[in-house]
Order: sequence, then structure tokens, then C-alpha cells
Amino acid sequence: MRGLFALIFCLALIFCLYGMLSAKAVLALQEDTRVPFRTDSANQNLPWYRLKPGEFPPHGSEHRVGGELVETDLIHRAGVFRRDGDRELVHFTLPPYGAVFYHNAEADLWDVPLGTHLQFWLYQGDRGVFSQAVHIQDTATQSDTRTPATEQQRKQHFAFLKERGLPAWIDRVEGDRITVTLFSGDPDSLKALFKAENIDPARWAREHPRVALGVANEHLRSYWPNVTNRGAIVMALQMVPTDTYGCSGVRLILQPELMLEGFRKGRIVRIFAPGWPIEPMPFGEGLFAGGHDEEPADSKELQPADFPYRTDFGNENLPWYQLQPGKLPPDHSEHRVGGELVKIDAKSRTGQFRADRTSEVVNFTLPPLASLRYLNAEASPEDLPPGMRCLFFLYQDDKGAFTQAAVIEDEFSYLASNTLTYRVEAAHLDIGRLDIVRHAAPVQTDYVLEPRVPIDFGKIELEVDDKTRVWKGDKQIKLTDIAVGDELLVNLAARTTRSRGRCTDIWVGAETHRLATEQQRKKHAAPVK
Repeated sequence: MRGLFALIFCLALIFCLYGMLSAKAVLALQEDTRVPFRTDSANQNLPWYRLKPGEFPPHGSEHRVGGELVETDLIHRAGVFRRDGDRELVHFTLPPYGAVFYHNAEADLWDVPLGTHLQFWLYQGDRGVFSQAVHIQDTATQSDTRTPATEQQRKQHFAFLKERGLPAWIDRVEGDRITVTLFSGDPDSLKALFKAENIDPARWAREHPRVALGVANEHLRSYWPNVTNRGAIVMALQMVPTDTYGCSGVRLILQPELMLEGFRKGRIVRIFAPGWPIEPMPFGEGLFAGGHDEEPADSKELQPADFPYRTDFGNENLPWYQLQPGKLPPDHSEHRVGGELVKIDAKSRTGQFRADRTSEVVNFTLPPLASLRYLNAEASPEDLPPGMRCLFFLYQDDKGAFTQAAVIEDEFSYLASNTLTYRVEAAHLDIGRLDIVRHAAPVQTDYVLEPRVPIDFGKIELEVDDKTRVWKGDKQIKLTDIAVGDELLVNLAARTTRSRGRCTDIWVGAETHRLATEQQRKKHAAPVK
């Protein structure tokens, strides 16, 4: 019996010691004195590394998340992915030096098909949400680099950069010289581009050739580079460490022939090598200073400094615009919120909507000059069906709450009024999905005789099911009748943390869009019986 008790005591002691050792091992894994920030595997009690202006983030400082790509905004280098595990929709934006890899080569967001499973290297944005993606790659990026798909993708990205210029930011400005560091998600990829284009930065430093510089913004969009570029002499080359994300390792000291306003520390430039053609960026992608009336609505880059009040895109230190009796509010003065219409009462001019993602119920009132739009025509409160997702243009009441809805419009109206349509790229009806390309109608400009066709602005997954109604002409058709290439306008159900909003209705073709709008106009104009 004593032997049995001794055995039990020894086993208990062993398990206790093992537990202590395991706890110490776990603690050791959680502590990494080499870095002063939290990582996915260590330093759980420290804050995460935060992105800093003019600084490339160090390797290992990211939070890695996997997910499936469901939406891209090519103009603003942004998108949405469905996170692994909880399938929550996560919005992301690429900083200027952020890189995308597809088929084991650098790519643009446009190159990546919807539905692709990706790994995202994320950092926290202003509100502490992991939304800044400095590196994105598909799982194939771990495979052989010599495949035909990799070589094709590499050539495609080289052509993309050559057309737009190599992106870089300005590290410092000293007198008539600026120091810039080129961006690259993979220094070896940039070396391959240099080799393909017969570029030797070391020779540039010796021979001092003339390159061209164009000013760009944080989305790498430039201002008429064929007109506004300035020549610059390459004065020196500095090779810098590449143990950070986005840094190519190549730093150039340049002497521009004229110092532009945009040549300031922290600003973005595009660099064109000697002999490279310098053309305007594809229409809709570039920034056209002073030409907002000619730009497609989806590509306009609004400047907060142009507005004497707070907006959704800037001026956080200014007050919001307050509605004035008898006056229509100015453009972009609203706080815009999407949500599902719960109810609306014409007599009391009040209603409720359920906000996107949070599902918070918001009470609203309709001020005297409120505009309701349905199917891109004026509407009455009774025309707006409950359960439909709308955009609400909100203003503050006398208590500072955003409860006054000056404009309410459905998705159809928003798209049509901005000359946007959805083109079907692929149909996956077995899993309830349409892959869509978002694009705008051709635009007539003062400086080109023929209408200019904007680039496609992005891709998006549309959710559909057996409750989705589809219209063509004046008839309802089957969901399976939708074909690749069809031009669509849609209305949606509520958006949640896991859904971008199921399509409740789809209208196929320009004639169908016109008929829907015309019918709503007639209905609204008909006398009340």
C-alpha cells in the first residue's frame, strides 16, 4: 500500500513539474525582448506596432489574417475580404507602399480574381481596427517561381509600372535636391524589372541621367504626368536595409529642374526612367486637378480643404454643416449612412432605419426640403419598401444627433445618378454569387472630341438566392437567364458583418433601367385619389 501511495505521489509531482515547465515555456514564447511591440506569437501585453508617416513597418510587426477576396476598389487601392473562421467581412486599404502578390509575382488588385483565398499582413487604422494591409498574397505565392503563370504575372506588373511610373516617397528635401526611396514588396522583383528594362541604378549614380518625376497621392494616383512631370537629374544612389515591408532598398538623390509644390517630405512621386513613355494615367484612375465636372463620379478625389465644414472624408476639427430653413444643403455636407429601411410615415414625416453592420436602429425625421429617390426618380414615402437598403444623407438636430434625413435613396438611384453600372463577369449561382465589375459610362470632356471611357473601377461579389427578382424589359425573368456581359442595376437587402446585402431585385440592360425609372416617374406624378 505504501508503495502505491509513493507511486501516486511521484506521478503527481511529475505532472506538477511538467505543468510548471509548460507554463514557463508558454511564457517564454509570449516574451520577445528583441521587439518593443506585440506580435502574433509574442508580447501579448504590449501594444501592436502602429504605422507611422514616412516609415516602413519592420518585418514581423504585422497581424496576419486569412480570408477570401469579395470586393476591390481599384481607384483607392482598397477592398473587402471574408475572414477565415467567423466569416466576418473585413475592409482593408493598401498604404502607398503596400504590395499585392499573385502567382508568386507582384501584382495589382485588379489581377486577383474574386473568391481568391489570400493572406493579409494587417495593421491597425485610426480606430484600432486592423484595416491597413501592407502585404497581400495568395497561397500560390509559396510555390515554384518559374511557372508560366508567374512569368506572365511578372511581365504584366512590369507593364503596369512602366505605364504609371515607379512609386516612391520623399524622405527629405534639402535645397534643390530631394531624396526618394522606391517602393517594392519584393526587392528581387524590382531587380528583375531593372534587368528587363536595362536599368542600372549604380550607373545612374555615376552618369547622372535625367528621369521624369510626377506628383501622386496616397493612392498612387498622379496629376497629368505627361503635362505636370518635371525632369530630375540622378545625383547619387544609396542602398538601404530591406528588413521592412514596402522598401525596395533603393534610395535616389535627385535634383529636379523645378521644385513643385508636391515635392515635400512624406509626399508620393512616380518616377519614369529615361526613354519610358509618359502618358496620362488611364482615364478615371488619374487625378485631374480642376476637372471635377469632367471626371467619373466614382474617381473624384475630394479635397477637405475645399469645404468650410466637416465632411465624411476630412476636416474633423470643423463643425458639421447645419441645415438652414428654406435652403438646400451644399454637396458633400452630409454624414452619409447606409442601412435597412424599417419604416417611414408620410404624415408625421418620421421613420427608422437599421444601420449597416451594427444593426443599430436610428430614428429620423424628414426636413421640409427632404428628397426621396427610388429607381432614380422622385418618390413618396409610401414608394420606399421596408427591408430595402438605402443611403441616408443625415444632418444634426438641435441636440447634435444625426437624425435629419435630407436625402434617402435606394441602391438603384445611387448607381444610376452616378452613371455607374455592374457588368456580369461570372455567375456562380450554385453558391449564390455573381462576380461583378463596377464601371462608369463614357464621359465627354472639353479637351477630347470623342467620349472617354473610364477604366473599370473595381470588382464585387453580389449575393443572390431564390428570392431575388430579376427584371428585363417589362417582364420578370429567371435568375439563370442572366448572362456574362449583362449590365445590371440592383437593389439590396440589409448589410451585416457577414453580408454585403443580398440582391432583392436586379434590372438587366439599359432599356430595363430606363423603363423602371420612367414607371416610377409616372407613378409619382399621378394624382392622389
